Amino acid sequence: MIITDFRDIPSPFQHPERLEFMRNRPNRSFIVGFRMTPRIFSFCLVWLLGILIQAIERWRVADKRSKENELEKVNAELSYLKLQINPHFLFNTLNNIYSLASAQSPQTPAAVMKLSEIMRYVTQEAQADTVPLENEIRYIANYIELQKMRSNDKLELRFTTSGNFSSCYIAPLLLISFIENAFKYGTSNHEKSMITIGISENQNVLFMHVRNSIFERPENRNTSSIGISNTRRRLSLLYPGKYSLDAGKKDNIFNVELKIELL
Repeated sequence: MIITDFRDIPSPFQHPERLEFMRNRPNRSFIVGFRMTPRIFSFCLVWLLGILIQAIERWRVADKRSKENELEKVNAELSYLKLQINPHFLFNTLNNIYSLASAQSPQTPAAVMKLSEIMRYVTQEAQADTVPLENEIRYIANYIELQKMRSNDKLELRFTTSGNFSSCYIAPLLLISFIENAFKYGTSNHEKSMITIGISENQNVLFMHVRNSIFERPENRNTSSIGISNTRRRLSLLYPGKYSLDAGKKDNIFNVELKIELL
């Protein structure tokens, strides 16, 4: 069929369905915006994720710096506490040997050898963070032997050890303060005195008890708690939550009960 009049060509808008579609057809700008929504959402998500990663990284760096500063502070404090212990101990030991030499005691050479072993331990081994427990016990035994050489027959001294000390490690110079105090405040040249020291190990747990008489001396009133206070502080820094310490005076007897979970 040949159409000669364009008016005879059927219009697509003459059908009701097509007219309804044209009236309800979405706006083109709305279609473009709707198609861009996933891209905008993805961009926002990536942007927020980047901010979150940067915040986490800044927090991680700040936390690391804070922990490093705290560790440096703890190490500096531990070094200071160890320095407080060493000169005090060596000063007392030299006084012991001086007393023996003044009395021309035949025990003086042995005391010098004990002091030599003690000084080697303090200046070399004790500079490490931890030492074998058997070395610390040997150091304490040498100290007690030096004190026995100085003491008279009025002192009743008992020192016992038990356990496997070769497989454990401990912070150096941690126990000596309690023993120093026992000899410093628990002995007398004129009255009977008592010191009992026991150290044992069981399944990597250290137990130590120290009991001694108390003789009040005016020169000791201001310094009697320095060594124990330092040791308490070191215990709290080195073994947080892994130790118990009960130290106090009762009926003119000073008693120390210490328990440490060792490394």
